[in-house]
This record gives sequence, C-alpha cells and structure tokens, in this order.
Amino acid sequence: MSFKLHYPMLLPIEGMMDEGGVGFTAEKASAALRAMADRLEADPSLLHQTFGRQPVASEREDRWILRSTTKPNVVRKADRSWVEVDPEDIDLADTLNSEEIANLKFAFYEADEHSVWVRPEDIGGLPVLASLVGEQGEFLGQFDLRSWLAWEEEENIELSFAAGWDFTEAVEESECDEADPLYDDANLVSLIRQDLSFTARVEENEIAHIVAYLDELRPGFIDRIGARPADGGRPK
Repeated sequence: MSFKLHYPMLLPIEGMMDEGGVGFTAEKASAALRAMADRLEADPSLLHQTFGRQPVASEREDRWILRSTTKPNVVRKADRSWVEVDPEDIDLADTLNSEEIANLKFAFYEADEHSVWVRPEDIGGLPVLASLVGEQGEFLGQFDLRSWLAWEEEENIELSFAAGWDFTEAVEESECDEADPLYDDANLVSLIRQDLSFTARVEENEIAHIVAYLDELRPGFIDRIGARPADGGRPK
C-alpha cells in the first residue's frame, strides 16, 4: 500500500528571548524549517539524526496511478505521456485519489484494455486483471486482483473460482471492509457510486496468468482445490 508516514522532529529555533517560548511565531518556525531543509540537503547523513528511523504513525493513502497492462513500470504522467519509472521515483503530481478519478467526466479517465489504475507500489510486474462487464456485455473497465489475492483467505478465493472465475461477490463484500484492498479501488468507486450493474470476472485470455500468479503466491493452492484447467481455459 501507499502510506503517509508521520515522523517526530526536534526543530531548533534560534534567537528566542526567553526559555518559555514567548514570541514564537509562524514566521520564526518557517525560517527554522527552511534552515533545517538547507542543512539536510547539504548533508543527507543528518536525516535519521533529525527524524529518527521509525515513524510514530502511518495511514494508508488513497493514491492511484494509471499503468500499462502489458509493460511493467510504465505509467501515464499528468501530461498524458507514458514513461518507465520505479515506484519510489513516481511524481506524486501524476497520481490521483479515487474520489478525483470517480469525478472525472468518464469513469475510467481513458483507461481501456491496455491500462488500469493501481497503487504506486503495484506498477511492477504484470497485473492479474478482472474485467468489469456491463449488463449488455460492454467493457466498463478492469482492476488488478494481485493485492486481493494476497490478502484474502483461500476459502473465499476458491468461491470465486468455483463461480467461474467470477469476483463480483468479492467486489460487493469489499464495500463493507475498509481493510479489503478493493474497498476504495479507483477502478470500482465510480461504478459502485452510480449503482451500475456489472460483473467482475477473469476472461479466458487471463486465466493462465492468474493460475501462474497463484502458483507462485500460494504454492499448491490451485491443485488442492482442483481448479487447474487442463486446456488453459475455465475449469470444468
């Protein structure tokens, strides 16, 4: 997940007239912060001395970026160009939160079969895609199942497989659990808000990929539940 971390900091304020802090102003604090920033930029070794090594609190960020579904680490920038970048080097200006994405003119902001919204840490590798399909069979978008497959209990994953690689129920249940990786998935928020009917399913051309992913993530799981397709398609 993408997190906002909170670090404690001792900020030295020079030139105060007494020990009680009388006269402490926003201007003096701002000047001290700028001076600290200058010191850190001049000597990065002061980082841990200034902030310590562990944050005192953290919160999961609702931050998403549009990535390629066929190329690892390729994302779209705010200027609509595509670049290859490591997660730690993502420009936050190229990200949006799920609310912003849901409020865009079109629910998926030009996302198509070749792109999907993911959290910044999930731009590596290839996504395991579940398609969002409307009542008339129209493509409404897609989402990456990897975080959910790693988080969910095996018995619930098995239920989706038994339903024909259908994850619609999993999406519906995620609305009630903030810990669920799908809870605020930017690919789902707009559809759920509009109360649109859809199914979430892994298409035939993605089944081999989800099986291979689970073979690595949960060795032996696919065979234990008898869900390995003999011909690479859907299990009988």
